[in-house]
Amino acid sequence: MAANEKPGLLVSDRFAVAVTFAVLLASITLLPLTEDVGYLALSSVLVLILGAISLVLRRFRLGDVAVIGFQTIALLGFTFAVSLGLGGEDGNVFSRFIALFGEATHHMRTQTAPMEPNPGVRLLFVAAIGVIMILTDVMVQGIDRPMWSIAPLSSLFLVPALALQDEVPWWCFLAIAIGYLGILLAEGINTSDRWPRGVRRSEHDHGSTQLAMRMALLVGAPAIVLTLALGTVVPTLTSQGWGLTRPKGDDGPLQMADPTLDLRRNLNQPTNRVVMRYTTDQPDGAYLRMASLPVFNATGWQNAGLQLTSGTSLPPPPGHRGLSGEVERNTTIRVTDFRSQYLPLPFAPSSFSAEGQWAYDRDSLVVLATGENYQDAIRDLEYSVQSIDIKPDGPGLSRAMASGNPPDSQLTVPIPQDIPDDIVNLTLEITQGIDAPALQAAAIQDYLRNTGGFTYSTEPLPGSGYEALQNFLFDDKKGYCEQFAGSMAAMARVSGIPSRVAVGFLPGERQGNDEWTVSVRDMHAWPELWFEGYGWVRFEPTPTIASPPPWTVVSGTSDAGPEGPEQPEEPAPVPPVEDESPTPEPIPEEAPPPMEEPPAWQQVLKVGGMSAGIAALVAAIASLPMLLRSRRRSSRLAGVGPPAQQVENAWAEVRDSIVDYGGRWPAGSPRVIGTQIAHDLDDQSAQAMTSLSLMVERARYSQHHPINADLGAITHQVRRGLADRSRRQDHFAATWWPKSLWTRLGAKLVGS
Repeated sequence: MAANEKPGLLVSDRFAVAVTFAVLLASITLLPLTEDVGYLALSSVLVLILGAISLVLRRFRLGDVAVIGFQTIALLGFTFAVSLGLGGEDGNVFSRFIALFGEATHHMRTQTAPMEPNPGVRLLFVAAIGVIMILTDVMVQGIDRPMWSIAPLSSLFLVPALALQDEVPWWCFLAIAIGYLGILLAEGINTSDRWPRGVRRSEHDHGSTQLAMRMALLVGAPAIVLTLALGTVVPTLTSQGWGLTRPKGDDGPLQMADPTLDLRRNLNQPTNRVVMRYTTDQPDGAYLRMASLPVFNATGWQNAGLQLTSGTSLPPPPGHRGLSGEVERNTTIRVTDFRSQYLPLPFAPSSFSAEGQWAYDRDSLVVLATGENYQDAIRDLEYSVQSIDIKPDGPGLSRAMASGNPPDSQLTVPIPQDIPDDIVNLTLEITQGIDAPALQAAAIQDYLRNTGGFTYSTEPLPGSGYEALQNFLFDDKKGYCEQFAGSMAAMARVSGIPSRVAVGFLPGERQGNDEWTVSVRDMHAWPELWFEGYGWVRFEPTPTIASPPPWTVVSGTSDAGPEGPEQPEEPAPVPPVEDESPTPEPIPEEAPPPMEEPPAWQQVLKVGGMSAGIAALVAAIASLPMLLRSRRRSSRLAGVGPPAQQVENAWAEVRDSIVDYGGRWPAGSPRVIGTQIAHDLDDQSAQAMTSLSLMVERARYSQHHPINADLGAITHQVRRGLADRSRRQDHFAATWWPKSLWTRLGAKLVGS
């Protein structure tokens, strides 16, 4: 027994307990990412199972490869059982298992933290924690590097650290630190003979546990407290180096949420609910604009750094010259159950009145909350807005040039050099023979709405950036407002028209004379194009859910209607209708009904039943080495063949039994070997070993060697003696994981 092991408690026992404890703590660091705490119960069961496998198998001297193998089988079996317990009626359980991971990817891509409960995400979290458990165990015990265990443990901390837009809660770091300290504490107890320098302060301190605990208190606890204290005063890392952008204003960096994530999430809500109501003094509703995406590159449309100015009075809309008879709108908005840092406003806002701290960007006229809890600033908020309705006249817009200089031209004008050629060629084909920029934009809009064969769908082909555009424009031709708006803005850039994508809400549905209700599925994206004298002008390329503005429709197209005036060369000045954007309620493709999870007791029964089945399968696999070894023993001692061969078979069985019980086969003649092995056996077993060695000697060197003894009984007596002298864990390993089986297999593989 090793010097640092106490009777009944092994080094591997302490490490297995410490690793299990550390991973259980680390698993709670994923809580800020989801509203579903159900993953914790399942992952805790899995971690305990994997920890028990490590403890038991290493206690009985099985190798690291065996431990990892059984842990992997348990991980796969448990996650498969969990997938069956999460519901779903697909005929093929294996396809359901794979589909859940794909569902998790889609859910995380379309949700913001904390995500709503999803069975695929739950399964993914459980599987990820299981993998972290195995990796941590490998670091601590497999390669004997406990200090390296911080790598897999911290990976669970880095997921919310990189994904969350808010600061990661302090308790996430504390959970990782305490778990890691537990592993180091276990190592300290196991290797206390290397720790005493300068730690003991009296001769009354005894025991490695007390010594390691004192080291933990003297070193570990102050380190954790100091790190937490420094974390409150040291500035956090900005995201500039990660390819992200943050708006910069009077009060420093402020991280902006990605509005396209909210867009995908809300369009795919299982139920449509009202998120805001507003009244306006104009007869028609208003698009409620929240964010602007001016940057276009290989990754798609995205935010840019904003120069924020505090206040509630905004400058005139960039590039827009005041026109006689321009409509000024007064709107009162009441937000209900909707959270965002962006303030929904009709474009172009001139002033607003709202509680809280707000700042605006002069170029985009986007307004953001800047106070504490800014991401939840508009929930249950009521505010008033004064704005100007930018409604160009058709003939005037058709004569406007797109060569003006937007104040953010460095973002809204450049055409990416790596834009795919097929997008450029399609744009040139659509706008061929059209000179006026506004008519080019109208032709692109008409292609997307009418002539291009596109259909509205909230389930486009997967992809991002250029790939998503190409999938939409050339392959699937299905998408929702993000694909339509992004495609039109991209093709406008190719045509030389400055462009950006706006994200907000459709006008909603009229209730009474002047009240409108806006639902969660009314969230929308549309392109804004720049024209000299008008500034940023809204277009509407998304069919079915919204009508195009009158100034964007050319006479003779299907959007103009059968009675549209005949003006083929310029947009028709169609009079404003009462509601230029009808309600988007009739969505062509209904969102799939939410998959109802079965009751908790059914999930427990399913998972329990599958776990029992998996346990039986694991037990059967675990029994295979024992069965093979037993089969070999029976074959050797069957008493068939020449006498000399029977003696050699019995001798080979004893040799393999020595290896199975953790011993080494001595060198020398059969008589010398028999004497050495018999020395450590009881009298009866020693006599059997000596007799067998003499029979081997006679069989090898004598021409006449009759067998007058029961070789099977002699061999079993020797094995009983080996078992009696061995420790319990060695006896277990010899029965269930016989080393001789793998030694012979390795010898065959290398040809020796």
